Amino acid sequence: MSNIITLTTDWGITANYAAIFKAHLLKEAPSATIVDISHEVEAFNIEMGVYLLAATYPFFAKETVHIFGVDFLSDNQLASVRSSPSLEREHIPLNHYLAVKYKGHYFLARNNGFFSLLCEDLSEIEEMVQLKKDENLSDIKTFDLIPFLLKPAVALSKGISLKKIGELYDVEKIEIVKPQKPLIKKSEERGDTIEFGVKYIDNYGNIVTDLHKDTFDKIAQGRKKMWIYYRGMGNNMKIQLVDTYNNVYTYSRVFALFNTSGYLEIVANYSKLSGVFLNNSRDYDRRFILGFEDNNEK
Repeated sequence: MSNIITLTTDWGITANYAAIFKAHLLKEAPSATIVDISHEVEAFNIEMGVYLLAATYPFFAKETVHIFGVDFLSDNQLASVRSSPSLEREHIPLNHYLAVKYKGHYFLARNNGFFSLLCEDLSEIEEMVQLKKDENLSDIKTFDLIPFLLKPAVALSKGISLKKIGELYDVEKIEIVKPQKPLIKKSEERGDTIEFGVKYIDNYGNIVTDLHKDTFDKIAQGRKKMWIYYRGMGNNMKIQLVDTYNNVYTYSRVFALFNTSGYLEIVANYSKLSGVFLNNSRDYDRRFILGFEDNNEK
């Protein structure tokens, strides 16, 4: 029992939603430690929220309770759900709230694709139950997280087992989201290339991509001098792969590194790179192409 409850949502910091949720949590568990992972997830962007949570939760003690409050409503996201394309939005069964034990941590969220993105292998889920709505809290109309997740989160933080807070749930009922993955290509003109997308843009304008080091290493084979390109850019931009942010004093140009979660970040010294590439917009559909300066040197 860790007595820690974390929150990851798209509620924003100017609204009072997070404060209302915390107020209810503290009424039920005054001694609980509540940690905000982020309330600045882009609205409805589950993939971004999962990235932030997945990059953070391993640093917490086992049995920490993680509440995820990003809904799943956009047409682009619905298109990737494991459901018939002919189904209308209201017929897609995303209304189940679940509590899952995975890698020693508890995760509470709506069954909206979150668990398929969080869990690398669904067979590694240790326990899973469906949560019932607390009718005593049904007067809260703004969002469902309080009547569905409040009491279960508090119970888990106090060491009560999953089987006592809900009904067993079949892993086959988990909604599956299959996001676009990096694509490796090879051509005579460009040599080895990788097409990849954006996972997250931090407060400094650094672009966290969905290109993981495992995938990169398969094609890079030790090469560190690279170029990147995206549609509308004009010319390729040369970049250097470095080991840490300490290289900010060495490289005055754009460079790249792998973060603590293993994903490639594209960085510029003392400037918001996203403003250069994405015109200050958070365009998470933007695709990049990365190639190598030394294509003939492996």
